[in-house]
Amino acid sequence: MKSTLNFDLKIAPAETLYSYAVRFYRRSGYRSWGNFWNKLSVNGPRSSDSMLTKIDGLAQLTGCLEQGNTQISKNHTAFNYLGAFLRDPTWNDMRLKQGASKLHMSNRAFSLANEMGTRIQQFRYCMSCCEEQIQLFGHTYWARHHLMPGVEVCWRHQEILQKVQASIHTDVLPKDFKIETNSPEPVREQSIWLAKTSETLLATEAGSLAREAVIEVFQARMISLGFKAQNGFCRKKIRQKLIATWGTHALERISARFLVRQPIEDWLPSLYTNHNLSFPTLHHLLLIGALYKNFDTFFRNVQEQLNGQN
Repeated sequence: MKSTLNFDLKIAPAETLYSYAVRFYRRSGYRSWGNFWNKLSVNGPRSSDSMLTKIDGLAQLTGCLEQGNTQISKNHTAFNYLGAFLRDPTWNDMRLKQGASKLHMSNRAFSLANEMGTRIQQFRYCMSCCEEQIQLFGHTYWARHHLMPGVEVCWRHQEILQKVQASIHTDVLPKDFKIETNSPEPVREQSIWLAKTSETLLATEAGSLAREAVIEVFQARMISLGFKAQNGFCRKKIRQKLIATWGTHALERISARFLVRQPIEDWLPSLYTNHNLSFPTLHHLLLIGALYKNFDTFFRNVQEQLNGQN
């Protein structure tokens, strides 16, 4: 590991670790991004997909990451988002590994790839956010909330995000791409809801939405909406509600890029009935958006369910 270099480079709020690594690399004098990327792994290039190993490497190399592994993983990765709805045994194991600096998440939380574990191939940024970044920090960076699965708009500026094809195998920043006039395409209300709720989960303690309690809340809500059938729940009505909320085109687009490429019928029923399975966060958000007008009500119902269990 190369010794710490003599310049101060602070990580920006909500900046991804990949983005910070790129900015550091460009000032460090390293000639090869690939060599620099591998050097970030304190245990060698073979462990380069370990999120906290990379944090250790960045901290040793830069001397500028003073928050500690746990806080860095919460503030600059998708750790809270990915762990939001995990079953209790899975989450407890994940948390223990996080504290012990041994968290391996197949590159998902570090590079903010999609939840199926594949590496991100499309980066997204908001032009208005980039202008604000330059004004505040003098540079652009990749904001983690713009890279969450299914997020296609900036809810603050209500703008459609710019999409660029890239990967963590190259060093790229938003400023490297030509910023063109934003699309006049209208921003759908549900797209804003998904973007805002995804960012809320990034700031919510991972594991606070235990899947067991979430299922109970889902079922209670479905009963109140008239989705109860004689032998369970009316799958057809629930599916229709999901499609009516998000639209067929949007669901197909999101499913093609971020979800298991299966028909809705293959995963939706298990999402609200099977306590033994874990599902990606995006699956949960799609159903929450269909059942609730706002996420706060859902979150409050889950906390009440958890308190009632204790």
